[in-house]
Amino acid sequence: GVPNVVGVAAGSDHSLFLTSAGTVYASGYNTYGQLGDGTTTDRHTPVQVAAGVPNVVGVAAGSDHSLFL
Repeated sequence: GVPNVVGVAAGSDHSLFLTSAGTVYASGYNTYGQLGDGTTTDRHTPVQVAAGVPNVVGVAAGSDHSLFL
């Protein structure tokens, strides 16, 4: 599971989870790299993403993209 979730966002076919530590996890389809893990591999269980973005305070998701604040 994802530890201490404080925020979520849902795109068309992917989901983002923000933790209290400011890290982001994502799962779902990744055809366009929308998960933010640097690949186009679909993820059926959440994986940590946005490694280059420290202390994220918000997440948003669209059809085929994700945003980290």
